[in-house]
Amino acid sequence: MTSLLTKTSSPATLAAAAATGRFREWTVNLAPTHKVGDTAKGRPFTADLAIIRISATTEDAPFTVLRVDLLGNGKKKRLSRQYRNDVANPHFSILAAPAWVRDLFVHVTGAPELVNAYAGPALGAAAYAERTSPDVRFPAPARQHAAA
Repeated sequence: MTSLLTKTSSPATLAAAAATGRFREWTVNLAPTHKVGDTAKGRPFTADLAIIRISATTEDAPFTVLRVDLLGNGKKKRLSRQYRNDVANPHFSILAAPAWVRDLFVHVTGAPELVNAYAGPALGAAAYAERTSPDVRFPAPARQHAAA
């Protein structure tokens, strides 16, 4: 049994285990009042669970990345929808989320400054800003910060 625990993992597994940074995560049970379209095909479902996560690249860095996963039952299977601020694809942008999702994120985390911030690779910052419009209810960053 000990030999199984000390075997060398694949490089990808070791890299994931050695990653630095910190995060906070919340799980919120939702009232069945709002519908969203799933990530894969846009099939509507009623979200009954939200997993909200914020993270930072290092232990001392401020939180810059947000992610909201909504889960619920579709007609025949469990469906999900994901919103985040660290990918340039506007389909996944938190700014493309319904207002109630942004409000939920701010209420749970207390971090309204992350809603309008882009934390993805610098290469996608221009496209992200071009294809999304900021939520004027929350503070806008002085300049977009791109995570390294």
